[in-house]
Amino acid sequence: MRQGHAKSRHSCFRQQSRKGINEEGREDLIKKINEHATNVDGK
Repeated sequence: MRQGHAKSRHSCFRQQSRKGINEEGREDLIKKINEHATNVDGK
């Protein structure tokens, strides 16, 4: 029963992360890319 609960929670988390990639993930990616670009330019 414990394993089944963990599995269902994992699948729910995957669905949430998928939505996050579509909406918030893009902004996070852009921020990371911009930060990386500034770091490279600085060096």
